[in-house]
Amino acid sequence: MAAALMTTRFGVDAAFMTGYARRLARHATNGGQSPPHIGSCTRRTATVSSTTATRAALRSVLCLCAALAAANAGAQTTQPAWTPQQRELLDKIEDFSFNFGQPGFYTILERALAEPSIAPDDDAALEIADWSELLERPADFRGAAITITGVVGRSKAWRHTQPRFAKYGVIHQLELSRRGAPLACTLIMTESAAGIPIGATIRVSGYFVMIRQYRDSRGNVHQAALLVGHGPTLISQAVPRSWRFQKRGAMIIIASIVGGLLLAWIVLRRFNAAARREARLAQADHPAPAHLADDLQKWAAREMPDDADPRDADGRRP
Repeated sequence: MAAALMTTRFGVDAAFMTGYARRLARHATNGGQSPPHIGSCTRRTATVSSTTATRAALRSVLCLCAALAAANAGAQTTQPAWTPQQRELLDKIEDFSFNFGQPGFYTILERALAEPSIAPDDDAALEIADWSELLERPADFRGAAITITGVVGRSKAWRHTQPRFAKYGVIHQLELSRRGAPLACTLIMTESAAGIPIGATIRVSGYFVMIRQYRDSRGNVHQAALLVGHGPTLISQAVPRSWRFQKRGAMIIIASIVGGLLLAWIVLRRFNAAARREARLAQADHPAPAHLADDLQKWAAREMPDDADPRDADGRRP
Protein backbone atom coordinates (compact mmCIF):
# COMPACT_ATOMS: atom_id res chain seq x y z
CA MET A 1 0.00 0.00 0.00
CA ALA A 2 2.83 2.40 0.91
CA ALA A 3 4.72 1.48 -2.24
CA ALA A 4 1.64 2.14 -4.38
CA LEU A 5 1.06 5.52 -2.71
CA MET A 6 4.68 6.59 -3.24
CA THR A 7 4.50 5.47 -6.86
CA THR A 8 1.37 7.52 -7.41
CA ARG A 9 2.81 10.72 -5.88
CA PHE A 10 6.48 10.56 -6.90
CA GLY A 11 6.50 8.29 -9.97
CA VAL A 12 8.74 5.37 -10.86
CA ASP A 13 11.78 6.61 -8.95
CA ALA A 14 9.86 6.51 -5.67
CA ALA A 15 8.77 2.89 -6.31
CA PHE A 16 12.32 1.97 -7.23
CA MET A 17 13.67 3.45 -4.00
CA THR A 18 11.03 1.54 -2.00
CA GLY A 19 12.11 -1.76 -3.55
CA TYR A 20 15.74 -0.87 -2.99
CA ALA A 21 15.01 -0.30 0.69
CA ARG A 22 13.39 -3.71 0.92
CA ARG A 23 16.40 -5.39 -0.65
CA LEU A 24 18.69 -3.65 1.81
CA ALA A 25 16.52 -5.02 4.64
CA ARG A 26 16.77 -8.53 3.26
CA HIS A 27 20.52 -8.06 2.89
CA ALA A 28 20.77 -7.22 6.56
CA THR A 29 18.64 -10.28 7.43
CA ASN A 30 20.78 -12.61 5.28
CA GLY A 31 23.96 -11.77 7.17
CA GLY A 32 25.42 -9.09 4.97
CA GLN A 33 25.24 -10.83 1.58
CA SER A 34 24.81 -8.51 -1.36
CA PRO A 35 21.27 -8.41 -2.58
CA PRO A 36 20.59 -8.97 -6.26
CA HIS A 37 20.97 -5.96 -8.61
CA ILE A 38 22.75 -3.98 -5.87
CA GLY A 39 25.55 -3.08 -8.30
CA SER A 40 23.18 -1.63 -10.88
CA CYS A 41 21.34 0.32 -8.19
CA THR A 42 24.58 1.81 -6.90
CA ARG A 43 25.67 2.86 -10.39
CA ARG A 44 22.30 4.49 -11.04
CA THR A 45 22.49 6.41 -7.76
CA ALA A 46 26.00 7.62 -8.60
CA THR A 47 24.85 8.76 -12.06
CA VAL A 48 21.98 10.73 -10.55
CA SER A 49 24.34 12.39 -8.03
CA SER A 50 26.87 13.29 -10.77
CA THR A 51 24.19 14.86 -12.96
CA THR A 52 22.87 16.91 -10.05
CA ALA A 53 26.36 18.17 -9.21
CA THR A 54 26.99 19.15 -12.86
CA ARG A 55 23.76 21.10 -13.03
CA ALA A 56 24.57 22.90 -9.80
CA ALA A 57 28.04 23.84 -11.10
CA LEU A 58 26.55 25.21 -14.32
CA ARG A 59 24.07 27.29 -12.37
CA SER A 60 26.89 28.70 -10.26
CA VAL A 61 28.92 29.65 -13.32
CA LEU A 62 25.92 31.36 -14.94
CA CYS A 63 25.16 33.30 -11.76
CA LEU A 64 28.80 34.41 -11.54
CA CYS A 65 28.80 35.63 -15.16
CA ALA A 66 25.57 37.54 -14.61
CA ALA A 67 26.99 39.16 -11.48
CA LEU A 68 30.17 40.22 -13.31
CA ALA A 69 28.16 41.67 -16.21
CA ALA A 70 25.95 43.62 -13.81
CA ALA A 71 28.98 44.92 -11.93
CA ASN A 72 30.62 46.01 -15.21
CA ALA A 73 27.48 47.79 -16.37
CA GLY A 74 27.17 49.48 -13.02
CA ALA A 75 30.78 50.65 -13.16
CA GLN A 76 30.24 52.17 -16.63
CA THR A 77 27.31 54.29 -15.47
CA THR A 78 28.60 55.13 -12.01
CA GLN A 79 27.64 58.66 -11.01
CA PRO A 80 29.01 60.63 -8.06
CA ALA A 81 27.37 59.98 -4.72
CA TRP A 82 26.35 63.06 -2.75
CA THR A 83 25.65 63.16 0.96
CA PRO A 84 22.15 64.15 2.09
CA GLN A 85 23.43 67.58 3.13
CA GLN A 86 25.10 68.12 -0.25
CA ARG A 87 22.06 66.88 -2.12
CA GLU A 88 19.89 69.31 -0.16
CA LEU A 89 22.09 72.22 -1.28
CA LEU A 90 22.00 71.01 -4.88
CA ASP A 91 18.22 70.79 -4.81
CA LYS A 92 18.04 74.44 -3.70
CA ILE A 93 19.85 75.70 -6.82
CA GLU A 94 17.64 78.02 -8.85
CA ASP A 95 17.83 77.60 -12.62
CA PHE A 96 17.52 80.50 -15.10
CA SER A 97 19.12 82.85 -12.60
CA PHE A 98 21.80 85.45 -13.34
CA ASN A 99 23.54 84.51 -10.09
CA PHE A 100 25.35 81.19 -10.13
CA GLY A 101 27.27 81.90 -6.90
CA GLN A 102 24.83 79.77 -4.91
CA PRO A 103 25.73 77.36 -2.07
CA GLY A 104 25.17 74.38 -4.33
CA PHE A 105 27.70 75.74 -6.84
CA TYR A 106 30.38 76.02 -4.16
CA THR A 107 29.57 72.51 -2.97
CA ILE A 108 30.35 71.14 -6.43
CA LEU A 109 33.41 73.41 -6.78
CA GLU A 110 34.86 72.13 -3.49
CA ARG A 111 34.37 68.56 -4.61
CA ALA A 112 36.06 69.23 -7.95
CA LEU A 113 39.02 70.83 -6.16
CA ALA A 114 39.33 67.82 -3.84
CA GLU A 115 39.09 65.12 -6.52
CA PRO A 116 41.99 64.23 -8.82
CA SER A 117 39.65 63.84 -11.80
CA ILE A 118 35.99 64.20 -12.63
CA ALA A 119 35.79 61.07 -14.80
CA PRO A 120 38.70 58.60 -14.92
CA ASP A 121 37.48 57.42 -18.32
CA ASP A 122 34.93 58.51 -20.89
CA ASP A 123 32.45 55.81 -19.90
CA ALA A 124 32.11 57.15 -16.34
CA ALA A 125 30.32 60.32 -17.52
CA LEU A 126 27.14 60.80 -19.49
CA GLU A 127 27.75 61.87 -23.09
CA ILE A 128 25.46 64.82 -23.88
CA ALA A 129 25.17 65.15 -27.64
CA ASP A 130 22.02 67.30 -27.60
CA TRP A 131 22.48 70.28 -25.29
CA SER A 132 18.76 71.00 -25.37
CA GLU A 133 18.29 68.13 -22.89
CA LEU A 134 20.10 70.21 -20.27
CA LEU A 135 17.91 73.20 -21.04
CA GLU A 136 14.66 71.25 -20.85
CA ARG A 137 15.44 69.03 -17.82
CA PRO A 138 18.16 70.64 -15.70
CA ALA A 139 17.02 68.97 -12.47
CA ASP A 140 17.57 65.50 -13.97
CA PHE A 141 21.28 66.23 -14.52
CA ARG A 142 22.00 68.23 -11.36
CA GLY A 143 25.28 67.04 -9.85
CA ALA A 144 25.82 64.41 -12.56
CA ALA A 145 29.15 63.99 -14.35
CA ILE A 146 28.60 64.73 -18.03
CA THR A 147 30.82 65.06 -21.10
CA ILE A 148 30.30 67.66 -23.84
CA THR A 149 32.15 68.87 -26.93
CA GLY A 150 32.15 72.53 -27.95
CA VAL A 151 34.07 75.41 -29.50
CA VAL A 152 35.87 77.90 -27.26
CA GLY A 153 34.51 81.40 -27.81
CA ARG A 154 35.86 83.31 -24.82
CA SER A 155 38.27 82.72 -21.97
CA LYS A 156 38.86 84.67 -18.78
CA ALA A 157 40.26 84.24 -15.28
CA TRP A 158 38.97 85.84 -12.10
CA ARG A 159 39.07 85.48 -8.34
CA HIS A 160 36.66 86.31 -5.56
CA THR A 161 37.09 89.64 -3.85
CA GLN A 162 35.49 88.41 -0.61
CA PRO A 163 38.04 87.01 1.87
CA ARG A 164 35.84 84.03 2.72
CA PHE A 165 36.15 82.78 -0.86
CA ALA A 166 39.92 83.23 -1.08
CA LYS A 167 40.47 79.49 -0.64
CA TYR A 168 39.15 78.84 -4.14
CA GLY A 169 41.98 80.80 -5.72
CA VAL A 170 41.88 81.78 -9.39
CA ILE A 171 38.79 80.61 -11.28
CA HIS A 172 39.24 79.94 -15.00
CA GLN A 173 36.09 80.30 -17.09
CA LEU A 174 35.50 79.22 -20.69
CA GLU A 175 32.48 79.98 -22.82
CA LEU A 176 31.68 77.16 -25.25
CA SER A 177 29.26 77.03 -28.15
CA ARG A 178 28.03 74.44 -30.59
CA ARG A 179 26.44 74.89 -33.98
CA GLY A 180 22.70 74.37 -33.79
CA ALA A 181 22.58 74.31 -29.97
CA PRO A 182 19.87 76.48 -28.35
CA LEU A 183 22.21 77.53 -25.54
CA ALA A 184 25.87 78.04 -24.70
CA CYS A 185 27.98 76.33 -22.04
CA THR A 186 29.96 77.99 -19.25
CA LEU A 187 32.83 75.83 -18.01
CA ILE A 188 34.42 76.60 -14.63
CA MET A 189 37.86 75.00 -14.55
CA THR A 190 40.12 74.28 -11.62
CA GLU A 191 43.11 74.16 -13.99
CA SER A 192 44.62 76.96 -16.04
CA ALA A 193 43.09 77.69 -19.43
CA ALA A 194 46.07 79.67 -20.73
CA GLY A 195 47.02 76.99 -23.27
CA ILE A 196 43.56 76.67 -24.81
CA PRO A 197 43.27 78.85 -27.94
CA ILE A 198 40.13 80.68 -28.92
CA GLY A 199 38.29 78.79 -31.64
CA ALA A 200 39.57 75.36 -30.58
CA THR A 201 37.16 72.43 -30.25
CA ILE A 202 37.48 70.74 -26.87
CA ARG A 203 35.99 67.71 -25.14
CA VAL A 204 35.52 68.13 -21.41
CA SER A 205 33.90 66.33 -18.48
CA GLY A 206 32.42 68.12 -15.50
CA TYR A 207 29.66 68.27 -12.94
CA PHE A 208 26.46 69.88 -14.18
CA VAL A 209 25.34 72.69 -11.88
CA MET A 210 22.49 74.66 -13.43
CA ILE A 211 21.11 76.63 -16.37
CA ARG A 212 22.19 80.22 -15.89
CA GLN A 213 21.24 83.41 -17.71
CA TYR A 214 23.57 86.19 -18.86
CA ARG A 215 23.45 89.36 -20.96
CA ASP A 216 25.58 90.05 -23.99
CA SER A 217 27.10 93.41 -24.96
CA ARG A 218 23.78 94.51 -26.47
CA GLY A 219 21.77 93.61 -23.39
CA ASN A 220 20.10 90.53 -24.86
CA VAL A 221 19.43 87.66 -22.45
CA HIS A 222 20.85 84.20 -23.24
CA GLN A 223 21.02 80.84 -21.47
CA ALA A 224 24.07 78.71 -20.74
CA ALA A 225 24.68 75.37 -19.03
CA LEU A 226 27.08 75.71 -16.08
CA LEU A 227 29.67 72.96 -15.59
CA VAL A 228 32.51 72.57 -13.08
CA GLY A 229 35.50 70.48 -14.11
CA HIS A 230 39.28 70.26 -14.18
CA GLY A 231 40.04 70.79 -17.84
CA PRO A 232 39.53 69.41 -21.33
CA THR A 233 40.41 65.82 -22.11
CA LEU A 234 40.81 66.56 -25.84
CA ILE A 235 41.74 69.73 -27.73
CA SER A 236 41.41 70.00 -31.50
CA GLN A 237 43.67 72.84 -32.62
CA ALA A 238 41.83 75.37 -34.74
CA VAL A 239 43.27 77.65 -37.42
CA PRO A 240 45.37 80.34 -35.66
CA ARG A 241 43.59 83.64 -35.24
CA SER A 242 46.48 85.61 -36.75
CA TRP A 243 46.41 83.43 -39.87
CA ARG A 244 42.69 84.06 -40.27
CA PHE A 245 43.33 87.79 -40.04
CA GLN A 246 46.19 87.59 -42.57
CA LYS A 247 44.04 85.62 -44.97
CA ARG A 248 41.21 88.10 -44.61
CA GLY A 249 43.59 91.04 -45.18
CA ALA A 250 45.03 89.41 -48.28
CA MET A 251 41.56 88.87 -49.71
CA ILE A 252 40.70 92.53 -49.07
CA ILE A 253 43.88 93.69 -50.84
CA ILE A 254 43.25 91.44 -53.85
CA ALA A 255 39.64 92.61 -54.09
CA SER A 256 40.79 96.25 -53.93
CA ILE A 257 43.33 95.73 -56.73
CA VAL A 258 40.80 93.99 -58.97
CA GLY A 259 38.22 96.69 -58.29
CA GLY A 260 40.74 99.44 -59.11
CA LEU A 261 41.73 97.81 -62.38
CA LEU A 262 38.09 97.38 -63.36
CA LEU A 263 37.35 101.03 -62.59
CA ALA A 264 40.38 102.20 -64.61
CA TRP A 265 39.29 100.08 -67.58
CA ILE A 266 35.80 101.60 -67.51
CA VAL A 267 37.18 105.17 -67.34
CA LEU A 268 39.63 104.60 -70.20
CA ARG A 269 36.92 103.06 -72.34
CA ARG A 270 34.63 106.02 -71.84
CA PHE A 271 37.50 108.48 -72.54
CA ASN A 272 38.36 106.75 -75.80
CA ALA A 273 34.72 106.78 -76.88
CA ALA A 274 34.46 110.55 -76.17
CA ALA A 275 37.68 111.24 -78.10
CA ARG A 276 36.43 109.34 -81.13
CA ARG A 277 33.12 111.23 -81.02
CA GLU A 278 34.88 114.62 -80.91
CA ALA A 279 37.11 113.60 -83.80
CA ARG A 280 34.10 112.79 -85.93
CA LEU A 281 32.51 116.17 -85.16
CA ALA A 282 35.68 118.04 -86.16
CA GLN A 283 35.77 116.56 -89.66
CA ALA A 284 34.44 118.77 -92.66
CA ASP A 285 31.55 117.72 -94.85
CA HIS A 286 33.71 118.03 -98.04
CA PRO A 287 37.43 118.43 -98.61
CA ALA A 288 38.97 121.93 -98.65
CA PRO A 289 39.80 123.45 -102.11
CA ALA A 290 43.32 123.27 -103.35
CA HIS A 291 43.38 126.83 -105.05
CA LEU A 292 41.30 129.80 -103.87
CA ALA A 293 42.01 131.78 -107.08
CA ASP A 294 39.73 129.59 -109.14
CA ASP A 295 36.92 130.06 -106.64
CA LEU A 296 37.37 133.85 -106.73
CA GLN A 297 37.33 133.90 -110.52
CA LYS A 298 34.13 131.88 -110.60
CA TRP A 299 32.57 134.20 -108.13
CA ALA A 300 33.53 137.30 -110.09
CA ALA A 301 32.15 135.88 -113.32
CA ARG A 302 28.76 135.23 -111.84
CA GLU A 303 25.93 137.02 -113.70
CA MET A 304 23.67 139.06 -111.62
CA PRO A 305 19.93 138.85 -112.25
CA ASP A 306 18.24 141.67 -114.25
CA ASP A 307 16.22 143.03 -111.37
CA ALA A 308 19.13 143.09 -109.06
CA ASP A 309 20.07 146.44 -107.58
CA PRO A 310 23.65 147.22 -108.66
CA ARG A 311 24.36 149.13 -105.51
CA ASP A 312 27.37 148.16 -103.57
CA ALA A 313 27.49 147.42 -99.94
CA ASP A 314 27.66 151.17 -99.12
CA GLY A 315 24.47 151.92 -100.96
CA ARG A 316 26.16 153.78 -103.85
CA ARG A 317 25.67 153.02 -107.51
CA PRO A 318 28.68 152.32 -109.72
